Amino acid sequence: MDSSLFIALGLVVVIIILILILFVIQLKYKKNLQKMENFALQLEAFNALTLPLFYKDSTGKFIGFNKIFDKSFGDHKRETLQELSSYHGNLNTEITLVFDNGIKKDVLLVQTNFLDSQKNLLGTVGYIQDIHNEKREKKSIVEKKALLQNALDFSEEGYFEWEVQTDKATYSPTWKKLMGYTLEDDEPNTLSSWLNLVESLDIAQVNEKVRNFLDSKTQILEVEHRVKAFSQDHWVNIRAKAIKDTENQPLKVVGTIRDVTKVKLLQKELEEQKNLLTSFIENLPFLSFIKDKNGKYLYINNFYHKYLGYKEWKGKHISELFEEFIAKRIEESDREAFYEAIHEHQEIIPDNKGANRLFETYKFPVELKEQEVLCGIGIDITQKVALQEEILLYKEVLDATKSSIVLLDKQRKILHVNKVFEQVTGFKKFELLNAPISIRNSSKHDEKFYDTLWKEVLSKGEWRGKLYTQNKDKTDTLEITNIYALYDSKNNIKNFFILSQGIQREKFVQSSINQSLDPLTNLPNKTTFYQLLDQAILKAQRYQELFALVYVNIDDFKLLNNSLGQEGGDEALKEVAKKLSYHIRQNDTLARLQGDEFCIILENITAIKDMTIVCERILEEMTKPIKLKNIHEILSVSIGVSIFPNHSTDAKKLLDFAHLAMYKAKREGKNVYTIYKA
Repeated sequence: MDSSLFIALGLVVVIIILILILFVIQLKYKKNLQKMENFALQLEAFNALTLPLFYKDSTGKFIGFNKIFDKSFGDHKRETLQELSSYHGNLNTEITLVFDNGIKKDVLLVQTNFLDSQKNLLGTVGYIQDIHNEKREKKSIVEKKALLQNALDFSEEGYFEWEVQTDKATYSPTWKKLMGYTLEDDEPNTLSSWLNLVESLDIAQVNEKVRNFLDSKTQILEVEHRVKAFSQDHWVNIRAKAIKDTENQPLKVVGTIRDVTKVKLLQKELEEQKNLLTSFIENLPFLSFIKDKNGKYLYINNFYHKYLGYKEWKGKHISELFEEFIAKRIEESDREAFYEAIHEHQEIIPDNKGANRLFETYKFPVELKEQEVLCGIGIDITQKVALQEEILLYKEVLDATKSSIVLLDKQRKILHVNKVFEQVTGFKKFELLNAPISIRNSSKHDEKFYDTLWKEVLSKGEWRGKLYTQNKDKTDTLEITNIYALYDSKNNIKNFFILSQGIQREKFVQSSINQSLDPLTNLPNKTTFYQLLDQAILKAQRYQELFALVYVNIDDFKLLNNSLGQEGGDEALKEVAKKLSYHIRQNDTLARLQGDEFCIILENITAIKDMTIVCERILEEMTKPIKLKNIHEILSVSIGVSIFPNHSTDAKKLLDFAHLAMYKAKREGKNVYTIYKA
């Protein structure tokens, strides 16, 4: 073969080999470029993760980690790698690492091994999760939970948690105690642990409330029920709230339990009292009602309903139930009760037959949450008023009599006395009520006398005679007395009636009392008169009575005294004192003030005319001649009058006014009376 051909053939072979080599090189380059691109993408994704990541080869040598790893540990990267190198294989554990800021933090270390198809270890990849804040929050929650539990234990409240999805429940010791758990019982750990202990009478309503709560029909679960583990009623209150997911479904339920037995027993007692009160009001034998401010009835009791003839009443106005003039009077009393605090009224309310009855009503407003209402009761006083009027008539008759009257019960205790008795004895009725009549026994009679007296009353039904009786001031009065026995329908004694008429008043007092009397006329002197006047003012103020002060002066007494001498003048004063005493009542006061001046206290006058009658009688009496030293003389007097409390309530002013009126009578010609005018 030609050498040039051989060379040419050799060149061709070399070119072909070069071409093949270039082609192979190009193929490898493309594959490496693709791998490099894939690696770059993987590296980019690796560095983009926000968790610190690392790679270890099959020998445990670190061959890579992402940027966040560098950033997280910084200057502490070396000691971090050293710490991580001590952990091998698949694991999930909590460790402590020092971060770039030098702070130790709790982290979660997660490692996973990579194996080939032959299950040979290729390497390990791992990441680090910062759980420091989560652990701190968890610790805070645990601490708060412990504090809450302590607080609940202190307040005697229990605590529970219930995981809805897993039905796992956790109950506190107090909860177990309140639900009746003992050490021998199985540990409660589900919702049924609670529901199984609910008293059978309450389980239906408990289940319903739990169902409504879980269906989000109620935001708070609150239920009260009895616990069947206890022999007596034992009540608990359950109150819980749900922690929900984003779809508003309950994940966990947390709540409390507390003992409400005392509260329920109190509520039961209050309910019983309420029922008792309602029953009491419903069966009261008088009207009971509640109205709104517009006068519409909100409530009436059975008695009122029957009184109205069982008319429809609810929501009706007064004017719809009664005639116009009656409704208007009731409306006016309602208004007074609401706005003027006048609570007591007398109202005419017709019954179902149209007969008018008189009621004493007591009305009072009550402030409720939503409105103010008027509550009231009405008592039928028709018969009572008629009886009172009858009694008042009898009382007026008794008080009008001039005799002293006492009514006793069958044990001889005082039930009633009339005014004359009070005036004669000095006792007030209230001082003697229920006191034995023996309180008036006089020492002038012995016990045998009184025994005989009452035996005669019991056997004959009456006793008549003269009787000494003791007054309040320990003086004795001689009276003509009639004692009668009063009998009931079975002829048994039920009361005694004493009628007395005074004869004279005998005083058994200390000798010092004599110093209070005028020695000539034996009348109270000026000092004593002032004391009696003060007492009369107090008495009149207490009982709202009138009295008159009558000032009497003998006309021309000085001339009489000069002509007849002192002895004749003294006789004239005694005769005038007698004439004055003829025309006053036993309870009135006559006193000699000085010289020829006398004063009379006419107590408890009912009208001015009572006083004028006395003055006219005195003037008439003075026209009758008197014998002085065998000479018949006719005297006259001038009289001045003042009235308590019309003219004054002061003793000195009353006396001065009466004195001025007396001088006016003298100026008008004497032998007349005048009443003080300001």
